[in-house]
Amino acid sequence: MNIEDYPSSSPGFIGLWDDVVENYFSPRHVDILTDFDNEKSLCYTYLISLNKGNEGLFDDTIDDIIKTENAYFLEISISREKPLASIYYWRYIWKNDEINLDVSQTPYIEEHQLIGDIFKVFADEYHLLILDDATLHEQNVIGDKTISIYQQYFLMPD
Repeated sequence: MNIEDYPSSSPGFIGLWDDVVENYFSPRHVDILTDFDNEKSLCYTYLISLNKGNEGLFDDTIDDIIKTENAYFLEISISREKPLASIYYWRYIWKNDEINLDVSQTPYIEEHQLIGDIFKVFADEYHLLILDDATLHEQNVIGDKTISIYQQYFLMPD
C-alpha cells in the first residue's frame, strides 16, 4: 500500500489532532485514549460519546448507567505515520451481572450511523483514508518481516 505523507498544512503533519477532533465533534464528549506512554503506539485514538447524558467512558456514573441502559461510543484512530484512519462502533451492555463490550465496524444504532457519517465528512476534509478491518489486517512484507497494515501504521509489532 503506497500512501502519501501528511501535507504540511495538515494537523497530522505536526500531530495536533486532539483540539481538532474535540472542536469538530463538540458538543459531544470526546475521550482521548491515545497511549502516549506506549512507544509502539503509532496513532491518536478518540472515543466520542453517543450517550443520552453525553457521559464519557471515564465518567464516574458510566458503570451505573450501563446497568440500566446500553452505552454507545464511536472509536476513531488516526495514524501518526500516514493520513489513515479507522472507526469502530462500541456498545457496552449489562449482561450476566457484568459489563460487556461489543465492538464492530457495523453500527449498532442509528446514532452510530449518523456519527460515522459525520466522521466520513471529517476524514474527507482532512484527507484521511478510512480503512476497514479487512484492509487493516492485510499483510505487507517490510524488509524480512511480514506485518499487517495496522501494525505498520497504527501499532508497531513486537
